[in-house]
Amino acid sequence: YIFLISTVILVLYGFYIFRFNSSIFNNTRKLVIISILSVVFTALIKVLTILSSIHLNFWVYLFPIIAASFICTILFNARMGMMLTICLGIFAGIATDFDFSIAIAYILGGIFSTYMVSKVSQRSEVMRAGFISSLVLAFLFMVINLIGGEIQTIILNSLLGIVNGIVCAVIAIGLLPFIESTFNVVTAMRLL
Repeated sequence: YIFLISTVILVLYGFYIFRFNSSIFNNTRKLVIISILSVVFTALIKVLTILSSIHLNFWVYLFPIIAASFICTILFNARMGMMLTICLGIFAGIATDFDFSIAIAYILGGIFSTYMVSKVSQRSEVMRAGFISSLVLAFLFMVINLIGGEIQTIILNSLLGIVNGIVCAVIAIGLLPFIESTFNVVTAMRLL
């Protein structure tokens, strides 16, 4: 069942690229980058979900989906970043035993973060966007925990949202030069 859902999501994502981003669809190198981003960040989501089931429940609030949004938006465009965010958000919902309140929080936070980095040209702007996105993510985590949540849990999850956004900005800043040089992708930041 999960395999079928994942397959449908990936096929729809592929169709979106084929239909609306033919320059990416016809470039094998760019398709490989998108595939690697999808696989690596889905694997990170799964690893953190396993940690959450073994040890403490807070690991699900540290999914690095915003980092994927940052990277995809800077490398390609905001629409591709949003589509990757939606796919990873749905995968996060599936991984957390169909807890789609977390998925919605990550999707909304990721879409906001794509807007924040859609026109960046310096790495310091990515860090600023990460900080602002972390505040939005903290607010979203607070909202989804308001119903039936204890005060300590709400505060902890909101703080984890702030940590998540800042860590995602650091991950994005660290991975971008590596991806740019490995796949010879030219971005505004690389040109500068």
